[in-house]
Amino acid sequence: MFLILLAFPSVISSFSFPSDELNTFTVSPSQPLKLSMGEASSQFLLSISPCGIIHWKLFKMNRDSSEEGELIAGEEGEGRMTFYSSKLNGVDLLLVVSSSSSSSSSSSNSSVDIIHSSSQSSLDEIYPSLPSDSRVFISFEANSSKLSVDALVHWKVSRSIKSYPNPSRYRFCILSSTRQFDSSLSCPSSSSFSENIQCVDTRNQMEIKDLKPGRSYFITVFIRDSRHATISSYDTIQVTVPGERKERSIPLLMEGNLNHLEIPAGRGNSLSYLFQSKGQTAKRALLTVFSCSGYIRISVWRGKKLLKRSEAFTSFRRFAILNGNGKLRIEIVNDENRPSPVRIWIGKGNGDSPYASLPEDTSVRVIRRGCDWADIQWFRSSDPNDEYCVYERKETSNLLDQVVGKMENDCSNDIPHLSPLSSLIGCYSHKGNTSEDTIGILQTTVTGLPIDSTVRLDIVVRPSNRSIAQSLPYRTLWVRTDSSC
Repeated sequence: MFLILLAFPSVISSFSFPSDELNTFTVSPSQPLKLSMGEASSQFLLSISPCGIIHWKLFKMNRDSSEEGELIAGEEGEGRMTFYSSKLNGVDLLLVVSSSSSSSSSSSNSSVDIIHSSSQSSLDEIYPSLPSDSRVFISFEANSSKLSVDALVHWKVSRSIKSYPNPSRYRFCILSSTRQFDSSLSCPSSSSFSENIQCVDTRNQMEIKDLKPGRSYFITVFIRDSRHATISSYDTIQVTVPGERKERSIPLLMEGNLNHLEIPAGRGNSLSYLFQSKGQTAKRALLTVFSCSGYIRISVWRGKKLLKRSEAFTSFRRFAILNGNGKLRIEIVNDENRPSPVRIWIGKGNGDSPYASLPEDTSVRVIRRGCDWADIQWFRSSDPNDEYCVYERKETSNLLDQVVGKMENDCSNDIPHLSPLSSLIGCYSHKGNTSEDTIGILQTTVTGLPIDSTVRLDIVVRPSNRSIAQSLPYRTLWVRTDSSC
């Protein structure tokens, strides 16, 4: 993995945003949206419904400079977010919205629906109103085939929808899935709507057929307003269908084997593997996972007990599993809408792993540079068998498009991150072969670089003493050679 810091304008110019109007905007981490909300009345209500993770901040506007002043409120999330205050009468407000840079989506831009008003009834006109009790209830009935179970789901309906003269305006729908969605149901285009959805007119119950016994489901009831194409959702419930679940066959992971697999496209799709821990691996096992392209999540189970769960990550991670005696189930979950190729290995420890041990600090420094050369320096690990190879590539493409716009497959060849245009400069270890070799540091001089040019240098590390040794990206840096020689 490598880190690039890019400078962008802080915010774009603000523009006025009238009340009681629902508008859709596109926002990004690099260029936040800046909306002048005007002067607040005695009651101020704000509703924000994003498709993706966004971060919003509400400021008291500085009237002299038209810039943000005192921060009033703010939140980061991906579900519908609301704010209410009765203490902002006469205050000019400024709303700043950006797509969160922590989003795991392959595209960091997000769309968001925003409306503000001085009346709750105005918001209820846009978004279907929910009852004060938004719980969902469910009861089960065995199917005559005995291979599945039917469920009756029921809920309460708000007074405003019950009394509305045109009942066809609102539809009640149920989304039933074996996985929980991170995206908000306020996004009609999200992948969640490819799941099992059933809808009825203005009623307060619906039957779901053919649920699998012993399996957990997430049940969400939501209302759709056909006039404004908006959605309000009830509380999501997780239920386990009565009966004994018939387990499907799960493939085995063999200790010390490197496995190549691909998780099917779609957020929440997963693959599971079983590993029988015994001997030394029962006390401590090392699991290494390399996500070649995109974000994934890892869970490790022993029976019904969760031993370890990761956040979404990409590239390489190690996981130590302590006291994992018995049969372990390793679940790999896709966090992308496209297929995710993955390499997975499990064994006793770092000494058997096909990957090198990276130092805590993987930074690379340019010590000196000239017209056609540069001295670079980086930290090494304590393993004398780890070999660091430096590759050179002249940078000709648009840097932002390359780094942000394209998700490369790091497992497409033996050397991660590298293109056929890269050329090997040399490989180094702390046995020698460097210009200088101090404790914990490797340094070398890269020569023959083009004058007055930007050159990309990729450093990868690989253990030289393992039969199935794999390369890991250590760091990428860009070097600018001098122009005056």
